[in-house]
Amino acid sequence: GYRILARNFRRRSTELDLVALKGGILVIVEVKARRRVYFNAAFVATALSYRKRCALAHGTRAFVSRYQPDFRTVRVDLAAVEHGRNQCHISVNAMRDIITTL
Repeated sequence: GYRILARNFRRRSTELDLVALKGGILVIVEVKARRRVYFNAAFVATALSYRKRCALAHGTRAFVSRYQPDFRTVRVDLAAVEHGRNQCHISVNAMRDIITTL
């Protein structure tokens, strides 16, 4: 499984929601909560603007520099949390490898 290394890692104005390690892969997870999620390419494009992708790359470099985890490659995933109006129903969808180059 995944070993969680950090939650809400902050460096200046950058935040990484989750940082995990799985089988030599450093996994950065961006979490987005929405009332209704249509989990497709359009959602990813709006959830991860160019500015946000740059911030994720900067935050990842800062995390690696500070903690020097043992990994072979980096993967960025997107987790979308969908909740109802009263938040009684929650579902989570995930998309792997949403950013190809850090």
